[in-house]
Amino acid sequence: MHDQTYPIKLHAYDTALLGIRAPDGSIIDLTDYLCAFVTPHALEVEALLRKALDYHPQHQIAGYQGANSIEEARYVTRDQVRAIYSAVKRDARLAYVNSPLSFGKQEGQITQRVRWPATSLHEDGSRANCADGTVLYASLLELANLEPFIVIVPGHSFIGWRIWRGVDQFEFLETTLTGTDSFENALRVGKQQYKQALDESYFGRQLFDPKGFARLIDVAECRAKQILPLM
Repeated sequence: MHDQTYPIKLHAYDTALLGIRAPDGSIIDLTDYLCAFVTPHALEVEALLRKALDYHPQHQIAGYQGANSIEEARYVTRDQVRAIYSAVKRDARLAYVNSPLSFGKQEGQITQRVRWPATSLHEDGSRANCADGTVLYASLLELANLEPFIVIVPGHSFIGWRIWRGVDQFEFLETTLTGTDSFENALRVGKQQYKQALDESYFGRQLFDPKGFARLIDVAECRAKQILPLM
C-alpha cells in the first residue's frame, strides 16, 4: 500500500479567485469564473424577477422577442432591464456597501469577496458592493433570457447586456447607482465607463496592468465552457 497526503486550503464560499501571479510576473486570468456566482435559479432571484413584471409597460419579460429592427430591439431589451432596475431599487431596496475584503488569500493569488445574489437580497433591505451588484443583475438578466456581460475595470465592475441575440451591440449599467439614482443616469454612467475603457485601450491588456485593463466577460460564452452556477 502506498499513501500520500497533501494539505489543501479552501477559500470561503464568497471568495472569488480572479487571478494567480506566476513566478515570471505574468498573471493567469481566472475572471471568467465570476460567472459561477451568477445564479439565476436562486429562489430569491426568481421571486425578484417576478416583481419586475409589475414595472414593465406590457407586464412581461420576454427576452429576445418582439422586435423587428435593431433599433427596436435596443428598446425592447432596455424596457426589460429598466423593469428589473425598478424591482431591485424599490422591492429589494438595494444599497451600495463597499466591502471587498476577503480572507485566506495565499501568496500570488488575487481575490475579491463576492456575495451570492441570494445573500445580497434581504427582506430588511439589500446591500451589495459593485461586484455583488453586478452578479445580482447578471443573474436576473440571465433568468430573463437575456445575455449579460460582466465588465471589469481597475477597482470596479458593472453590468452589460447584448441588445439582441447574435448582435454584437451592447448596453451598460452602473449598478451602484441603483439605490440613489434613476435608470437613465445609471445607463449613461455605464455607457461612459465602457467608452472610457475603449478609448484608453484597456481591453486586451494583461489583467491588473498598472496602466489600466478591462475585461468583458460573456456569461453565455462561459456557460458554453461549462462554467456553471454554483447554486
